[in-house]
Amino acid sequence: MTTFFAATFRIKPMLLLSVILSLTACGGGGGGGESSGGGGSGPTAIDLWTKVSGDPGADINGVCGTQGVAAPGNIPGSRANPATTVDKAGNLWVFGGVGRDCAGATDWGFLNDLWKFDGSQWTFVSGAQARNQSGSKCTSCAPGTPSPLNIPGSRDNTVIWFDDVGTLWMFGGYGYPIGTTSVGFLNDLWKYTNGSWEKVAGSDGINAPGQITLDTQGNLTGYPGARVNMMSWVRSDGSIVITGGSGYNETNVYGELSDVWDLNPKTLSTRAEVWSAAGGNVPVTVNAAPIFGTQNQSNFLNTPGGRHDAMTWTDNAGNFWMFGGYDGANWRNDLWKLNFNGGSWIWTWVGGSQQVNQLGMYGSKGVANSSNWPGARAAAVSWRDANGMAWLSGGWGYSSSGAAFYLNDLWKFDGSNWTWVSGSRLDGAALYDNYSSSNNIGRNCAGCHGALATSTKRGRSFAQIKASIASNAGNLMGQYFAAPDEDIYAIAVALGGETATPSARLNATGSAGTGGKLWLFGGRGYAANGAEGDLNDLWMYQP
Repeated sequence: MTTFFAATFRIKPMLLLSVILSLTACGGGGGGGESSGGGGSGPTAIDLWTKVSGDPGADINGVCGTQGVAAPGNIPGSRANPATTVDKAGNLWVFGGVGRDCAGATDWGFLNDLWKFDGSQWTFVSGAQARNQSGSKCTSCAPGTPSPLNIPGSRDNTVIWFDDVGTLWMFGGYGYPIGTTSVGFLNDLWKYTNGSWEKVAGSDGINAPGQITLDTQGNLTGYPGARVNMMSWVRSDGSIVITGGSGYNETNVYGELSDVWDLNPKTLSTRAEVWSAAGGNVPVTVNAAPIFGTQNQSNFLNTPGGRHDAMTWTDNAGNFWMFGGYDGANWRNDLWKLNFNGGSWIWTWVGGSQQVNQLGMYGSKGVANSSNWPGARAAAVSWRDANGMAWLSGGWGYSSSGAAFYLNDLWKFDGSNWTWVSGSRLDGAALYDNYSSSNNIGRNCAGCHGALATSTKRGRSFAQIKASIASNAGNLMGQYFAAPDEDIYAIAVALGGETATPSARLNATGSAGTGGKLWLFGGRGYAANGAEGDLNDLWMYQP
């Protein structure tokens, strides 16, 4: 089973990385793709990122401090696949993920800690300080009663959001259910209010199938099956729409999903499970292939097909957008729009390739163009800013050349055209090994550099490498005398040395804050000191 949820994907990037490095060390890889354009401007075009908090290393344990009390020394542990949202006051909230806890465990685990960042300090709000916690439920409480005894189990790849009255909601993920130590796919719905959790609906167990029924008015209702890495959109009234992910359909078959579900928390006046089955195949066919139809023409037959870890945002008109994702075998860079029409949800294929694993078309940095298009990817971070622009950062997938790898490019979409804003468009790992290879004429420095995976040059920045080249200091990569600036910048990103912008990573999370701020937190990739692992750095981008 190939998927991006932590139980399997934490191993697969390392396997893939070793394959990439073994190939490039033999002379493959290297630069190429489009002309360098404004490549040398890479290090100076990233001034709008600000690192707000976090450690320079990877796989760092958290400091929870006193529960409910903000403090300068508090910091969540390094993690991938957490969930984030922003409340009306502009505070950033983070739940769970897979990574390091506050109890000092020396290995990763699933987390159920809830954190709040007020713009300057972190507060450990709720949950356990230790990893791998089973959920619990107050058995003596009346339905609809929040209680300190109600605690969701540790998990990653869940989704959290606030409704319009300030209640925090959470659905699904992968991790621990109530009362057992077995991990699996979840479809439980929780809410957090007045300092306590309440389990509202869904299974207490794992791997539950979905339910679909036809009510007396002819509407499809029911409940979605257990899943992870689903895509979601939250409306201004606090209702949420989810689609796809990896999980179980109504016949208890596992695969990539393409269903659409609609939930308004205000309808949960009883304990009934009242998700509305809004679209997709019914019953859901797992691993369905896309049906693109005619570009920019909506059709009830259109579907993106089964996939997970795509990127989503909502435009000012209320249309839901989705880009890329992973279909269980390949990465995609197609762009879709979902809206409500004639009592049903309907998809429109807007652009991008119908083929898989496509390289990006970057054009000139900072210049919008109809031919620009991000490469195929999944597990990136997406936002919408205060001006209605969509933003896309990083992930795992394809740059302008090479194989799928960690990405740190930043893109902006204005509703018609893409703009490459910052970050690298090149595969820095392949470039590093190619320049270090004795097969690369004039740069016989394999002995002094070694492969990226074992490099002693971790953490070298663009400025340091440039200075080394100027002084021909071979022990610091001075042999790269003919490398263009764009190549050097990509290498510095791969080495974790570019601290003025988020490093290349996947499975980070982000949310749009007040005043147009874009928040990016954690993920898995290269830290500022060059170590690879889970991260806990928090970045803010101000468009």
